[in-house]
Order: sequence, then C-alpha cells, then structure tokens
Amino acid sequence: MHRCQHCSFTTSFLKSFQQHAKTHESRKGTRHHACKRCNEEFSTKRDYLHHKRATHRDHMCDTCGLAFDTKFVLEMHRKRHETVRPYKCEYCPQEYYTKAEKLVHIRRLHLKVFEVSCTECALTFPTKQTLAQHMKTHTNQRTHTCNVCGFSFKSHTHLNRHMKELHQGVLYECEHCSSTYRRKDKLRMHVEKMHNIQTYFVCDICLHSYDSDEKLQEHRTRHANPKELQCGVCLGAYTTKEQFDEHLCITYRENYICCDRDFKYHFFYNKHMFLVHGEQANVRVKPVNGLLLGQYRAKRKQAERCPKCEQEFPTRQQKKNHMVSCGVLTH
Repeated sequence: MHRCQHCSFTTSFLKSFQQHAKTHESRKGTRHHACKRCNEEFSTKRDYLHHKRATHRDHMCDTCGLAFDTKFVLEMHRKRHETVRPYKCEYCPQEYYTKAEKLVHIRRLHLKVFEVSCTECALTFPTKQTLAQHMKTHTNQRTHTCNVCGFSFKSHTHLNRHMKELHQGVLYECEHCSSTYRRKDKLRMHVEKMHNIQTYFVCDICLHSYDSDEKLQEHRTRHANPKELQCGVCLGAYTTKEQFDEHLCITYRENYICCDRDFKYHFFYNKHMFLVHGEQANVRVKPVNGLLLGQYRAKRKQAERCPKCEQEFPTRQQKKNHMVSCGVLTH
C-alpha cells in the first residue's frame, strides 16, 4: 500500500501513487490559502475571501436576521436600525447613520470630487453611474420597450417612469376634489393651481423647493451662514480658494426662452446654452410675487414636441400621430 506523506491519499497501484505525487510537486512554491473553518484550500486570496463571505457568515443581526462575515460589518449594519442618524451634513439637511456615509455624500454631492465629463458633449456628471446613463442618449438604440404599448426608451429609468405615468393605477388622490394622479408632483401642482393651496416652498435665491416652510427656513440659514469656501448664493462648496474664486455662480433672467423655445426649467436652459451655443450658464428665473409655483407654471403651456425630431404640434394627439410615422411609436 502506498500512502502519501502530504495528505490522506492511499493506493495499491504504484502508477496512481506517482501521478498523485506530481500534484504536490506542482504546488511547490505556490502559496495556498486555507479556510480555518472547513480546511478547504484556495490558490488565491480572492477565492478564499469569496468562499468565506459566501459560506461562513457567522455574525447575524438580531433585529432583521441578515448575516455577515465580520463583526465590524455587522456593527455598521446595526446602526441602520437606530432611530437617530447622528451624522449630519454640514452643507445640507441630510443625515446619516455612519461617518463614512456622510463623508462620501459630501465628497460626491457638495465637493464634486467624483465628477466626470462626457467625451461626446463635455457635460459633467456627479458619478460614473450617471455618466453611463447619459451616454445612452448619444445612441439611437432604444432597447427598453414597454410591453403594454410598445413605446421604446434608451434606458431602464425612462421606461420605469413611463410605466408609472401611463400604465400603473392611481397612486395619489386629491383631498379637495375627485382628481387623481399617478405622480405626486402632478398632484402638488394641481393643488396649487386649482385650490390655491401652497405645496411648494421655493427659495428665491437658488430656486430649490421644499414641502414645508420649516424646511425652507432651515435652507435659507445656509445662504445666510455659508461654510468656509462655500458660496452663499449657489451653495457650491470647494476644496481650494482658487476653485471658489473661479466657480460659476447663479445669475438671474426673466425667462428660460432661447431660440424661440421656452425651456421652462433652469436645468434644460443651461444645458441648451452649453450644447448649442457653447456657453456655460447657471441661470435662474426668480419666482413671481403673488403666484404659487403651480399657478405660474400653468400659465406657460407645455409645448407638444416629438422627442425624436423635435417638431412641435398644437395638440398632444397630433404629436402622437406623428410619432408613429417618425418611428418613435410602434403602433
């Protein structure tokens, strides 16, 4: 009987024993990672860690039952079951369970350290994920198709929004009349327009809106008391004085009209100015005194425009009929 000195292998056949011995010779000089729990060996540390996380999750949350491979990760998870979020952002009202989450938020949203630019149009985006979604707009491929009406979209996000707006049941009902809506923002606009009840509380400096006057007043204190290297007008935050001195602050104008088109929102107007005219803009139109936001927007009729060729139509039905021939709608 031939018995291996390195493991429990035994055989009565010499050739089999010699063949087995070669497997140990080939492993010489190669570092192996052995699991202390089950003694399984792995040729790379990556494989070992994957095995450990997938197989041996010994630290279980006593609140929700989720299991984790280390005590540290479990402690970080337990913080999410606490009622108080102790880490508050210095630049906005956001609160977080851990200091790490707060720091990532500040670096991403306020300091814009992860900002990336599109190689096609030079527009900037806060993260690589939002850039990847934007890149789909530079293609003509509409791979996300609605299984109800056949309308196709360039991204899954736009398809989901379409499904919620057109095909899902009523989600929001007006408390003051029988009107119903599938989107909460549409309901809020309706309440302001038809019932003269304020639901949008808009900052007259940067035009951020909130759902209560209390939140708006808290926001205004940030304009009055900016942090170091933070602009008191646009609330942009920067890491160096040079960046602060060179930043593009808010300017104001009477409307968002350019090239005989009303862009209605500052985001679309500023984007148009950069892509079409090559000008970087950070424009806002201040709220009209005496008018609620919903009443003001109701005075500006939404243009019915084909999303593919940009042609405008006097009615929505004419636009839909055109979109079939334009190839946007399949029926």
